[in-house]
Amino acid sequence: MKKFIQENWFKIGLLVIFVISIVGAFYWFQLRPARIRNECSQYLREPIKASSSGRLPEQTSGEVIYKKCLLEYGLEK
Repeated sequence: MKKFIQENWFKIGLLVIFVISIVGAFYWFQLRPARIRNECSQYLREPIKASSSGRLPEQTSGEVIYKKCLLEYGLEK
């Protein structure tokens, strides 16, 4: 095994870098946005639960709050 690593250290290093890159890209483009959208949805539900009527105040709509939350986390432009 030690001889194999000594002879193929460059290929193994490239493979490790490739795998780390794929995992990082998956996290950044799949898991991170899903988590942020979930947190923004939870943030949107909190004022609804807190209000007595179960609705948002008239001056703000749920879509505006949700988009503002996504903007803060950098998902929307």
